[in-house]
Amino acid sequence: MLPREAPADPRSRAFSATLWGAVGTLAFLVVFQGYALLAGPLLPFAQGAIVAFGVGVLAAVGAYAVEVRIADWAARRVRERGDG
Repeated sequence: MLPREAPADPRSRAFSATLWGAVGTLAFLVVFQGYALLAGPLLPFAQGAIVAFGVGVLAAVGAYAVEVRIADWAARRVRERGDG
């Protein structure tokens, strides 16, 4: 049985979304550098950093927007399966 947690407050959701934004930024930078090593630079570094920042912002906004929905969906799925 899964522990019942209190609903996430906006501050903890914002912190979680910020962390997901950092993960998105770093993931893009890894792919960007890997492509540059294999095929040559696609963009100059400054433009790549700007795109990485944009990817991070989109990841953070997306995480903040869907976090509660995904948690509700997962809890509902557990209840329907009879595991909780």
